[in-house]
Amino acid sequence: MKTIKLYDPETDNTYILEVNEEEAERANDDGFRWPHEAVLLLLEVFKERETKLTSGKMSVKKFWDMVASVLREKDYNVTGSQCKSKMTGLKNTYKSVKDHNAKSGNNKRTWRYFDVNIMNKLYMKRLFFY
Repeated sequence: MKTIKLYDPETDNTYILEVNEEEAERANDDGFRWPHEAVLLLLEVFKERETKLTSGKMSVKKFWDMVASVLREKDYNVTGSQCKSKMTGLKNTYKSVKDHNAKSGNNKRTWRYFDVNIMNKLYMKRLFFY
């Protein structure tokens, strides 16, 4: 069992709940905001360890849990599912910007991570399906 602390600012009460692992992970999924440095670290860790995933020697879940553990070592409290979800969001935004910019007559869109070399390499390798 895991414990989750909830704070109610209206009553100034803190509640402690005991939940199972799945419920704790789901609660964590809603609570983390990705700072720029954490996104760059996520991309770097993915790039460094992608062969573990593409070789088929590691399950997708174990891969993302491993990525999350590296981020937690740097004090980013994330789960494997959060890392996978963030990567999916990055991929979708990258593809959207790339497609938009490829259309004739469109104004050029920019995005903070669009020109990050890692994103370009991942897109070219088609590693976004994980």
